[in-house]
Amino acid sequence: MLTEVDRKKKCDGEAPSCRACRRLGLSCAGYGPELLWEDDARRDGMRRRGPRGVVRLPLLAWPSTSFPGGPLNAARALLWDQYIHRFCNVFPSYPGRQSPFFSVLATRARQSAMVLEALLAVSGAQTWGQTWGHDAAALQYEMLQAKQRALAGCRQMLGRLDGADETDGADDQLVDLLATAVLLLLHEKFCGAAQGNWQPHLTFINHVFSSTRLRRLLGAGLSDAHADPVLAAAVRFLHGLFTYNDLVASTSLRQPPLSRFYIDGLREHKTDAHSQYRFPHLIARISAGDTSLRAAEIRQWSGRMDWFPSVPATAEELGSQASLPSDQADIAELYRDAAMAYYEQQQQQTTPAVHSLVVAMRRVRRLPASSPWANALLWPISILAPHLPRALAAERQYVCERLDALERRFHMKQFSCVKQMLVGVWREADRPLESAASRPAEHAILQG
Repeated sequence: MLTEVDRKKKCDGEAPSCRACRRLGLSCAGYGPELLWEDDARRDGMRRRGPRGVVRLPLLAWPSTSFPGGPLNAARALLWDQYIHRFCNVFPSYPGRQSPFFSVLATRARQSAMVLEALLAVSGAQTWGQTWGHDAAALQYEMLQAKQRALAGCRQMLGRLDGADETDGADDQLVDLLATAVLLLLHEKFCGAAQGNWQPHLTFINHVFSSTRLRRLLGAGLSDAHADPVLAAAVRFLHGLFTYNDLVASTSLRQPPLSRFYIDGLREHKTDAHSQYRFPHLIARISAGDTSLRAAEIRQWSGRMDWFPSVPATAEELGSQASLPSDQADIAELYRDAAMAYYEQQQQQTTPAVHSLVVAMRRVRRLPASSPWANALLWPISILAPHLPRALAAERQYVCERLDALERRFHMKQFSCVKQMLVGVWREADRPLESAASRPAEHAILQG
């Protein structure tokens, strides 16, 4: 019996069978997804399609069979394509080919099977809330399988590295191990996982960076002009991802960060308000309970936001786009507001003034939904929003709506998890004779 496919009729795409076939009582063969790579000639007539403003990145002439372990199956190829063309375009604060999420991680995934598995797991975390039809179960299965294979690859790599000397490619293997662990940390974060899921990755990464070999590689990447530029860029980026998420963990749990890099790793950010890492230095000191810190130091911060790990580290890496997004000033002031609120909570044990919260929420509203900095909203929201009083019910509602919008844009469960956390905090704060509003909100998900 002929179906719409056989009769060359247009299918409405409904799953598991189309409307026309159901009406006629036919068995629908459907139009299964067909993956077309960037170098496929059939894409020529399709390039105008899709949402405007999204730049599809070339796959650097990587054919679909050119992966560690051989060709990818359909579901894995779809996860890879989503990482390249969706994740690298919409999630990093600095999207595009210059973003290290693309230039570092995608490149290393082409060379290492375990990095590839971890990268596919990260891509799978971005399927939250997506309408994938009959592909959803297959993608979720591949995501979990990729996560398990990445963990198994880490165990095997640790066995190979044990006792290996430094002249047989061990440095590259160590960086691959680090990249895999960092990607697994991001996977748990994007899934909104609890502390028991992400904390072991964070602790392991800190342990690896504390090793003599990694300290040597990191030192070379930061200061040695003769270091391997590719390896140095990878180490710098992975270290930035670790220290950033370590800082987020410290503010989420209200405890000192594991690493002291932001506190005393570089000299200039201790005193220079214009240094690149001045802001995370101040936040790390607050988390560590440094009572010598003064509010004036936060007010004097220059507003530099290029300490984010997704921002290329040098002007050469930035290429022709040698400036950050134009709404940097708005997000910088919002981060200053959040830093002041965090300082007041931790150092002075007070809640932010209502006026300060109103001003901060105005900044949140002012940041466009399409801003490259939109994914950076989660941290200041998690610091400020728990203290919104019942009198600012409209602001509470707006925060929930903004988190819903972020979830729809990035398709990551962490936004809905933060929303659920906030609703619980507000419910407790609104109870008569409760003092929950004066306590810092401690939750076991990474809020940033």
